[in-house]
Amino acid sequence: MKTRSVFQMLAIACAVGLVSLGISSPAAAQDYVTGTSTCAGQAVEQLDNNLYNFQMDEWDSSLEECVTTNSSSVGFSITTADFDNVTNGPPATYTSVYRGCHWGVCTSSNPYIFPIEESNLASATTSVSITQPTGSQNDAAYDIWFNETELTTGQPNGTEVMIWINHQGAPQPFGSEVATATVDGVNWEVWTGRQSSWNVISYVAVNPVTSVSSLNLLPFFTDAISRGSLEASWWLIDVEYGFEIWTGGKGLGVNSFSVSAAPKTAPAASCTVDYSASNNSPSSFQGNITIKNTGAEYLGSWTLTWAFANGQTITDLWNGIETQSGANVTVNSETYNGALYPGGTISNVGFNGTWNGTTNAIPTAISLNGTACTVN
Repeated sequence: MKTRSVFQMLAIACAVGLVSLGISSPAAAQDYVTGTSTCAGQAVEQLDNNLYNFQMDEWDSSLEECVTTNSSSVGFSITTADFDNVTNGPPATYTSVYRGCHWGVCTSSNPYIFPIEESNLASATTSVSITQPTGSQNDAAYDIWFNETELTTGQPNGTEVMIWINHQGAPQPFGSEVATATVDGVNWEVWTGRQSSWNVISYVAVNPVTSVSSLNLLPFFTDAISRGSLEASWWLIDVEYGFEIWTGGKGLGVNSFSVSAAPKTAPAASCTVDYSASNNSPSSFQGNITIKNTGAEYLGSWTLTWAFANGQTITDLWNGIETQSGANVTVNSETYNGALYPGGTISNVGFNGTWNGTTNAIPTAISLNGTACTVN
């Protein structure tokens, strides 16, 4: 969740007691796993066709934690964990699921879900159901990130909004309690604080629950703005839900999780595609493709479509997943090259193909995620 020095964390913890201090590892330290069970301390696994990610994020313990995930319901169950972190220090782990971009590791995105500028949010809702047996020290909380600009590959520098629907034992949010407020029809303790480069505001349910349905996030953001913790010009980039765990942990789980958001005004989409053919022989050629996102929308995955005009066929393609039906070609991104930022480029997409030896015309119409691109 957050990054800071160990000395700073311990100083804060000693000053205010047991504190929520979740840490997020940088994207480079995280590994993708493909199974439904893992014991890797920094594992990341795609769920629901990469609309969501699971992340282990065990950052302050070397004890084993194992998790079984459920892709279809977007959930997980902790099958092995017996953490023993001291109660005046940081938690052992933040085991969670999320949608959006976490330190540059991004999920796929239906058009316009993340990032969205706060002032341009038309809706943002979420549902979650958890299992929380007794016997451990933990909080069960949303961790929602805003950045001053629409994208970052590191620590977000805007606001961290935490919503604790439940907790066990002695955990407290970072900062200090400043109010009790009714938000979205529910009573919450409100805590605020300032980290080295970002604000933190936490809402702790006065009456804890183990599930919420269609929780409206916009009133929380409005309240955070009114308290000076959030700016309307900052960008919502990520919504996470999970457990910060100090002790124990076995049996904790997310049964299901979902989040959706929509803008008032969708960003304009635009793109260019450089397409060239080389190494022509009487029957074969090599195609080379470079994609550039010239619009304002981040793409978590991409799909190129075009139609050949002269009977060309693709025999093998690299850095993409290709299907061809007659003249019509579809190329989907791989798991490792789906992220396409505004102004970003995907290069080294290429293929070997066959042609009629007479005409090998460049496609005149190529679309990226349904948007017609300028073809060079």
